Amino acid sequence: DSILRHQADEDISSDEFFQSGAELIGLPGREGDREVLMLLHDLLESMELPSWRMHIGSKRVLDAVLGGKADPVQAGDLLEVRDCEALVALLDSAGLPAAAARVNLLMFLGTASEFENECSALVKACGSASERKAIEDAVADLGTLAQELALTAGMDNIRIDLSEHGGQPYYTGFTVKAYARGSS
Repeated sequence: DSILRHQADEDISSDEFFQSGAELIGLPGREGDREVLMLLHDLLESMELPSWRMHIGSKRVLDAVLGGKADPVQAGDLLEVRDCEALVALLDSAGLPAAAARVNLLMFLGTASEFENECSALVKACGSASERKAIEDAVADLGTLAQELALTAGMDNIRIDLSEHGGQPYYTGFTVKAYARGSS
């Protein structure tokens, strides 16, 4: 159904979007995450849409990149509009090392195999080994989820998009958005 979340006094028409939810009971951790993604994948496949993409991101990666030093809401807003310059400035002002490299990581959008091939170098540029440990762990977790999903679903329509963070401060794990050509 159409959902309306009004958060500003300005034009509220931009706050309207379509949303669907699912509750998975009894399957914890990555196994449950994979099941939810497979449900969405199978639903999109069954709809026989001419062109669709599923973008999988991670709030955990965003939180790790920010290291508790930068405002996640402000960073998320900048990610949504892909404002790299302002995001680098935000991370710099928070005192985070290698701010530009951290933003490059957050702007990653590609296939699961591109993610596997490119993310190690992107993460290594994010500071010293101790500074990037949480980032490495979060990226590895998302990479494992993508690899497991690849074993059960065709990855042709699935992208890893680290700019997808879910938009809610209480999110902690993977996030997903589906896009279909011609939908609004």
